[in-house]
Amino acid sequence: MHTSFPSANQIDYTRWPTLLAGLCLPVFLLIALSLEKFAQSLAERFVRKHKGVQGSATLGQEVLVWALQMVNILLLLWYPVKIISIYRPSPGPNVLLLLFVVTWAMKLYSYAAVNHYLRRQWVSVALTKDSATSSKSNSNSSGKSKSELSTGASESAETESSFESVPTSRIGEAVEPTSISRSPSTRALPSPEPSASAAAQDANVSGGLVRYPGNLTWTDIFMFSLYPTLCYQLNFPRSQRIRKRYLTRRVLEFIVVSALIFVICTQYIVPLLKNSVLPWQESDIVTVIERVLKLAAPNLYVWLLGFYVLFHLYLNILAEVTRFGDRLFYLEWWNSTTIGNFWRTWNLPVHRFLKTHVFVPMLQAGFSKPTVAITAFLISAIAHEFIVSVAFYTVGYMAFVGMLLQMPAVIVSEIAFRNYRQAGNLFFWATILLGQPLIVLFYYMDYQHRMGNNQTA
Repeated sequence: MHTSFPSANQIDYTRWPTLLAGLCLPVFLLIALSLEKFAQSLAERFVRKHKGVQGSATLGQEVLVWALQMVNILLLLWYPVKIISIYRPSPGPNVLLLLFVVTWAMKLYSYAAVNHYLRRQWVSVALTKDSATSSKSNSNSSGKSKSELSTGASESAETESSFESVPTSRIGEAVEPTSISRSPSTRALPSPEPSASAAAQDANVSGGLVRYPGNLTWTDIFMFSLYPTLCYQLNFPRSQRIRKRYLTRRVLEFIVVSALIFVICTQYIVPLLKNSVLPWQESDIVTVIERVLKLAAPNLYVWLLGFYVLFHLYLNILAEVTRFGDRLFYLEWWNSTTIGNFWRTWNLPVHRFLKTHVFVPMLQAGFSKPTVAITAFLISAIAHEFIVSVAFYTVGYMAFVGMLLQMPAVIVSEIAFRNYRQAGNLFFWATILLGQPLIVLFYYMDYQHRMGNNQTA
């Protein structure tokens, strides 16, 4: 029996638009890397042109590169929106694609911000080094005394040692050197000092640690895209080997729990949502409340299982495959007595990103803590609404408003339940139990309304 395979022209690429869109995402990594290499070439040209003059790179060059990086990130966010609007796949694959896109957007922002800081430090140190070298040569040509020559040599050595003392491992963790905060597992690791030899100063790898600009490689940015972290740094903690038995268990758990989530959604949540359409259209408030209460239990199960799949299984699988050493992705958020404590403990990768790239830079720029907190929640609200609205072909506001309402909820829970920890924990679980099914019901009704209008048209 002869089996014929379809040719490239016969394959229908539109059947899996979200998958094909996801496979094209590494192009944006390549653009980000190319921009950083371009910026480094400009910095090297600046150093050669201004030898012996202390200072840093021109503002115009940095603004240009930073603007191009932001354009690349915006294109990364726009690309899946265009694919989804053209091919209109189902909401499930849309959500997965948009989650990856938003994650990579935050990674690329961190990559650009950290390299921006590293580049400014590199230029400043290079110019300082050249200035010390030129001053030493001038003193030699003018025939100074031996004591003065020894003093100049000691100053040059001091400058070179200061170049070695630039905290490359610290720089890679935050944009500002005063805002360094390693994760607990990272703090436990020793940080070997770079070698003080002159040969090691000019190398991109010193003492086993990558140094700028040696990090501007495709391998580096591609591995960062796979690491279960949103904050870029030069050197990450790594495990010695891949534990095959551990990895096999996590993969099997991932498959089983994902199947369980699918069963709960198809057998319980979807039928309840379909049965809620008529009461919603007829404004039957009592029946709608009944549907929300019925949705509460299966929705909570899916949310808890989804958390376990994402934060405990998927991120640990990524960490094991890439030998990523920092495995702390969440804390005991289920014991939260306030809403604020929940947001600080349930999603540590995002919390670290906001702390490194939003909280600390804004506080150092002179903004007040309430302004910084509002900005962080506003960013989170926009991200949540972007994922939900694009995935369900709607321009809603429930996810956005729900995230913004977390700010007064944080204040109320901090004040009202300061001395009543058990009551605070009950309040936290009540918001999860009743708030989420209401938002799910709202977006399902809006989705059905829009799909029905499209089919009628």
